[in-house]
Amino acid sequence: MLPSVPSPPHAAQQSTQQVQARTPKGIDKRRHQHDVIWGNITVLTVTDILHVGLTYVSFDAGRQSTVCLNENKERFREHYGVPPEAVVPMFNDLRDKFPDLQYKKALMTLHWLKAYPTERQLSGTWGYGDLKLIRETCKDYARKMASLKEKKIVFGGFDEDETFVFGVDGVHFQTQEFRLTPSSKWFDFKSNSSGLKYEFAMAIRRPAIVWMRGPFPASTHDITIFRDGKEQEKEKWDRNSLYFAMQELGEGKMGIGDSGYGGESEKIATTNYFFSKEFKEFLARVKNREESLHIRLKAYNILENRFRHGKSSEDKMELHGVVVTAITVITQYDFENGKPPFEVQ
Repeated sequence: MLPSVPSPPHAAQQSTQQVQARTPKGIDKRRHQHDVIWGNITVLTVTDILHVGLTYVSFDAGRQSTVCLNENKERFREHYGVPPEAVVPMFNDLRDKFPDLQYKKALMTLHWLKAYPTERQLSGTWGYGDLKLIRETCKDYARKMASLKEKKIVFGGFDEDETFVFGVDGVHFQTQEFRLTPSSKWFDFKSNSSGLKYEFAMAIRRPAIVWMRGPFPASTHDITIFRDGKEQEKEKWDRNSLYFAMQELGEGKMGIGDSGYGGESEKIATTNYFFSKEFKEFLARVKNREESLHIRLKAYNILENRFRHGKSSEDKMELHGVVVTAITVITQYDFENGKPPFEVQ
């Protein structure tokens, strides 16, 4: 029994752009949509994902046919976080890594991350009656997306002539209280509530997130995360921190950060009064660009709103880390497929 997903609108009802993007002639459209949903096609196209993705969130073929292609893509972004041009390469990479991947479940997970509906709301939209299935599917597919971090978030690749190679900053995300392990360390001073903190770095000369690390309790200082050195002795600092990763770059490479990194002036440049006006403007643009990444991440309601999952403190931190990593990976695909951050130089 094929799922009741309408075939794409007839060419006579579409704009010129939509006519060019319709399902290829000679293909059984109903069967084609069925294959897209269950991942039984060899080549996934932007048209496939756009049409099926919108159909699931109540924009049927008739409604899709009444607006231009760009409007349909904006509808898609509002429900899934990124346009179909970013989803297709990510789904292809996921399919290579997980051959049993189902596109419907992957789309549902994107919708969960972007809109953050409850399980019952997801049940109404996606047609699954088992709430436990929905819960476990979203967690499982978020982990699959997060697993692409090793491929997409890579520290390095900087040009030899670069001195300032990345911008770095910490970002807070709200969570429900850690009631099983109450402590002031969870306090997020920006939202006056409980939260977790992550460290992100973006390359300056190219649209690339090159580093992410976390979660840490929200009260952890940026420079502590940078060193991951809770002890005074450097020998006890965590070798997985950004401080030590920078040593692999060799001499003469620096990052740019805000005043929270003032104690590491040999590795991170912060604004000082004696700098030239031009250099201060350069530093400001790098830091603003880093902030634009935080805005992109918090465009996902699961990160903008209070995170409500996790039975224990450890479970909450682990799952939150999975979600943040998955969204970071998704954002990198978006950077590479039409929506890069603004250029500094």
